[in-house]
Amino acid sequence: MASKVAWELATELGFNKQHRRLRCCGHIINLVARSILFGTDADAFEEDCQADKELQDEMRLWRAKGPIGKLHNIAHWVQRSGQRIDKLHKLQSIENTALGLEDRSTYDVITDNATRWNASETMMERGYQLRNPLDSLVQAEVTEWDQYVAMRMLENPGIPLIFRIQTVSLKVLDLKFKVLDETI
Repeated sequence: MASKVAWELATELGFNKQHRRLRCCGHIINLVARSILFGTDADAFEEDCQADKELQDEMRLWRAKGPIGKLHNIAHWVQRSGQRIDKLHKLQSIENTALGLEDRSTYDVITDNATRWNASETMMERGYQLRNPLDSLVQAEVTEWDQYVAMRMLENPGIPLIFRIQTVSLKVLDLKFKVLDETI
């Protein structure tokens, strides 16, 4: 009965099943999931990310997307440095020892990408698994940076800090401040 009514409605409304069929259900699911995670205009966001822009512009886009974007920033920030990866592994080992876990395995962060439909999910699962070591890593970086700034201010208190930093690119400093401010 219900299917007969559905067919009658479809005929009456001019529904063409060949025109309306789903060609790739996985693609539709991916678009819906990305829309839920990143907002209503996921395609415009995707185009912005693929454009050839500076790293700072990309990070600004991701930051605007809430906690998932911040996790994305942290994951990519960790993976860009072998020292940060080593620090993350050491922090995991310390946590495993403190908790008395038999399994002393350490894990890397997982970064998301636009090609796999479940990439954000796996990044979030690993981020949740590593939440304590990641928090410790970010806090250690903030503390280290604060100590560096304090030391530089003590070296030449009469000269503004902006003029005392000669060996470090101002763009890098600006980016580091913004990344650390947004990830805390």
